[in-house]
Amino acid sequence: GSLSPGRRETDQPGSCCRAAMRSSMGGWVEKSLVTPPPCAARGFTWASGAAAGATLSGTTGQLIAFVLIALGLAGAILPVLPGAILINCAAITRDGFDPALEAANLTITTNALRLTNGPVVHLSSSSAYDLTKPSIHARPEPNQKPKFLNSYSASKWATEQVVAAQAQRAAIILRPHAVYGDGDSTLLPRLRSAVRSGNKLWLPSGGRAKHAMTSIENLVQAVLLAVAKVSQPDFTGQLTLNVTDANEVKLADAITAALHDLDKPLKIIGVPRPLAYLAAGWVELVTPSGIEPRISRYSVQQLGCERTYDLSETVKQLGFQPKPNSLASPD
Repeated sequence: GSLSPGRRETDQPGSCCRAAMRSSMGGWVEKSLVTPPPCAARGFTWASGAAAGATLSGTTGQLIAFVLIALGLAGAILPVLPGAILINCAAITRDGFDPALEAANLTITTNALRLTNGPVVHLSSSSAYDLTKPSIHARPEPNQKPKFLNSYSASKWATEQVVAAQAQRAAIILRPHAVYGDGDSTLLPRLRSAVRSGNKLWLPSGGRAKHAMTSIENLVQAVLLAVAKVSQPDFTGQLTLNVTDANEVKLADAITAALHDLDKPLKIIGVPRPLAYLAAGWVELVTPSGIEPRISRYSVQQLGCERTYDLSETVKQLGFQPKPNSLASPD
């Protein structure tokens, strides 16, 4: 299928191709983008898509949500849609250190950028921040290379640099944090798999850290606003913007609410973060490359430290109006 925008402010019609995602969140974002409520509200309709490897003609103002190709294949034969707007949500998501994962995500983004010479909306992640320290109302610093605690983080930052290197293209990079909501096939399953017998969940710092999470509704809103922004003829720059809910919540409260359907109440057991970090380091040492460790320094730091993000530039640049966290009450 494809997503076709109707007449826009630029009065330029166009069509859009659906794309195959190589990550579970990518497919989830895709479905959320093309679901009638958000798309219909902005003039998009669901139409038929192009076959893999097809060559398509395009006009300025076209929107590519996804393309039916294996973006991870180096040297892949790709469709060509001159002037189209690219929404790139594709990435492989896995914890641990694995050079192959970094290479794959770079290939995916590089291939996606070959689809068109038009503007770009690139879905990155809060993992592109330096997770060795808390993120307290953090603002993007795209030119400052952070320290990385796994290959996924390194790849998300690296793909941002690939997009930024194409200075001639208008681009908006979005950094959501802990995306949740209906259809989630990433965050919630991971939480369920971490629950042990007796419905016990061990969390660094007992889950007391504040997090500004991102509902799928808020993420879709930001993506569509970014598309509208890069569609404007007078927008020629590049932006890196945070995307989260309007408020922050304690991690333990959000997880408890997300796992409300367990047969017994969830019991969160706190583990001192320094101890958990030390243990995670030893686990990583004995875990082969390419295998996701049972516990990692990345997960300890991501969960155990404050993760809140400044939205002022997102509101200013996009007119973003985030809704509150729908899992738990504000702290």
